[in-house]
Amino acid sequence: RQPYSETARTLILMGVGLRLPAELVNDVLVLDDTLPDLDMIEEIVRAECEDLAEAGRGALPCPTDGEIKAAANALLGLPPFTIHQMTALSRIKGFDIQELGQAKRQMVGQQKGLTLWPGGVSFADVVGADRAKWYLSSLLKGRQPPRLVFYLDELEKAIGTRFDSSGVSPSILGLLLTFLQELMDTGSAGMLAVGHPGVGKSLLAQAVGGEANIPAMRFDLQGLKGQFVGESEGHFYGARSVIQALSGGQCLYIATSNAVESLPPELRARFTLGTWFFDLPNEDENQAIWDYYCGRMELEGERPESAGWTGREIRACCEIAWKLDVSLVAAAQNVIPMAHMAADVVEGLRAQADGRYLSASYPGPYKRPEKSGEEPPDVFGERGIRRYNLFPPALGGPSVN
Repeated sequence: RQPYSETARTLILMGVGLRLPAELVNDVLVLDDTLPDLDMIEEIVRAECEDLAEAGRGALPCPTDGEIKAAANALLGLPPFTIHQMTALSRIKGFDIQELGQAKRQMVGQQKGLTLWPGGVSFADVVGADRAKWYLSSLLKGRQPPRLVFYLDELEKAIGTRFDSSGVSPSILGLLLTFLQELMDTGSAGMLAVGHPGVGKSLLAQAVGGEANIPAMRFDLQGLKGQFVGESEGHFYGARSVIQALSGGQCLYIATSNAVESLPPELRARFTLGTWFFDLPNEDENQAIWDYYCGRMELEGERPESAGWTGREIRACCEIAWKLDVSLVAAAQNVIPMAHMAADVVEGLRAQADGRYLSASYPGPYKRPEKSGEEPPDVFGERGIRRYNLFPPALGGPSVN
């Protein structure tokens, strides 16, 4: 440091998500080069088109203001040089917004931990979860609608345990807490979705994007982890910068967890829209799901007995019937519902959610269906702790009465 200071020289350190050691923190000026916002992208696109036209390399006249705005929306979340490249290439045959969006999905997908979902899914494709759909629809029409939705799957597995000797998981948890707090400070909010596999939690997150015509993406925290010190943090900062650029800091984040009690209280507090329980479809929802998939695949005929089936299992039965050209009843012989395979887990989740989480299907808290002649499973006993709690008391976790 001293020779540089004495000779008026400057050392420039460059990288993504740099974390300085303590002895350098006070000696280095940090400049964060954020991704461009919509206004900056419009300027880049307009300037690139004008330069190409002046140089005689633009096969088409300069685009209109409306075309430039549409192109800027499609390119949001990309760095300036990439925007220049894609604009120049697109001028050969004219702006194809779908093509620009597809190229962006591929480039965002190169960012570790992020997958930009394609559009085409709306609330009409989510059968059931009426209360959750109403709530989210009201949020999208509210005073501060989100500009992006991202989805964190199986949050308790993604953050790992607090006792990870590598130090990776606690670091990611700390970064996630800070990031979600930053989003909350700008008006963002999130919800926790609890429920059985295949009941439409991730589909609902995708549908929010299609319903509001905003980007929707999966944020895979486990996909951020690297084998070298600081690598995971660098990937996290890269993903964070893309999310911030695409959303302008106004996000809706939806996370799933089947072990909510194991999540640190400070993390649960970041989900201010509440914890919602997605149960197996009731009788009306079950028939509506059959109607939806049979209508899409033009299937007719008798339907199998399917009480307790998830939407994913009903869809699988319809796909088998269509591919094999057999009846729905015959196709059902190749489907083993989760409610039969893991009945104790299903009832355990229901007991855990009873009166404690919001229902995704109807207003108010979730109420577990009564089962005559059966005692509720002891999900809070010793066996339940091993099944649902990642941090049992023996490892320093919370005790459960």
